[in-house]
Amino acid sequence: MSASMAVDLNPTAYLAALKHEAPAELQPLLDHLATLYDKKLYHQLTLALQTFVGHPQSGPFLVGLWESFISPFKDRLNQLRLVEIGVRVAHELEPTRALEFLSALLSSLPVPPSAATPSTKPPPAPTAADKDEQLPTKTEIEAFVLARISVAHYSLLLGDLDETKKGMDVCERVLDSVDGVEPSVTGAWLRVSGDYYKAKAEYGPFYRTTLLYLSCIGLDDLSADERVSRAHDLSLAALLGETIYNFGELLTHPILDSLNGTEFEWIKGILLTFNAGDIGRFEAAVPNFPREPILQENHPFMRQKICLMALIECVFRRPSHERLLPFSTIAAETKLPLDEVEHLIMKALSLKLVRGSLDQVDSTATLNWVQPRVLDKTQIGALAGRLGEWRDKVKGLADDVGGQTPGLFA
Repeated sequence: MSASMAVDLNPTAYLAALKHEAPAELQPLLDHLATLYDKKLYHQLTLALQTFVGHPQSGPFLVGLWESFISPFKDRLNQLRLVEIGVRVAHELEPTRALEFLSALLSSLPVPPSAATPSTKPPPAPTAADKDEQLPTKTEIEAFVLARISVAHYSLLLGDLDETKKGMDVCERVLDSVDGVEPSVTGAWLRVSGDYYKAKAEYGPFYRTTLLYLSCIGLDDLSADERVSRAHDLSLAALLGETIYNFGELLTHPILDSLNGTEFEWIKGILLTFNAGDIGRFEAAVPNFPREPILQENHPFMRQKICLMALIECVFRRPSHERLLPFSTIAAETKLPLDEVEHLIMKALSLKLVRGSLDQVDSTATLNWVQPRVLDKTQIGALAGRLGEWRDKVKGLADDVGGQTPGLFA
């Protein structure tokens, strides 16, 4: 349908004309939209519009539908649902046009007070006009956040990182000011934030933000390719993050199973290797690194990281009364030269992966605590064995005391 025809027709006539162009699967939906519009049933009309825009064949008709059917009565619709529809419409536009479209939609929404940039100056006393001004409803606040972060998304696609960060910060302030926000709105903010950190190669923030994003949505909301992409990126972030030494949340998340049977399954194996602190398996996997250039580039860092994980495992395997470790023992476990062991222990202490002390004179380390983490079956079996030994010792001590002082247990 031509643009001039779309402008000239009223909403009902537009739907009638569109029905002649639409495939048969969409025609009943268009009839339903026309009926609800004629009856002014805007709540039901909103739901019907969501069904229409979610149909896989509706894409080519969405821009015209917005301009010629939705726009005249958009203020009567639930504003959050309106923005959700607008975001879907933007997918049919080039990024530059999509940014302009969503910016215009954003400008039509009320701005929450918390969206303002924080000021060091005290706020002015409210005037009578301020008191009479109606504050945005919770739904309008959610709509603002979704529209603002969608604008940030297209800014990111166009390479404007500063504008993206500005949008992220605005949305964070608004979200912090309201309770009970819909998961889809929070998820949209977290998704764009994760993409921003990925673009900046900030592995730690990306890892944490993306895991939070996945907690806001169902995996069924992602396509198979998106699940593989997210699992792949999360795995690399876990391996390359300078502050990430606990992979438990990722290892237990079903997103990681998306790598099974793909070309990236070997990366999942490396995660398990790091979690176990197994240097032998790590060295066996090194020949695969050229398949993922970023791992090849960061091989020295990963070598240090696996040594730290091996140190954690070395301490974890030992009972509490055997935590006085000679440097030579640590060197053997981590496969490091003896003169590099002290630096490794100091690094582990600074990262709070272990707690304890060093004796440089005797070349020993007393390490009495390790960072909690998810254990594999072998590690759990070893822990169960130690608990069994502890139970037997306690039972033996109780029997011994009972035998020596029977009167106490009468």
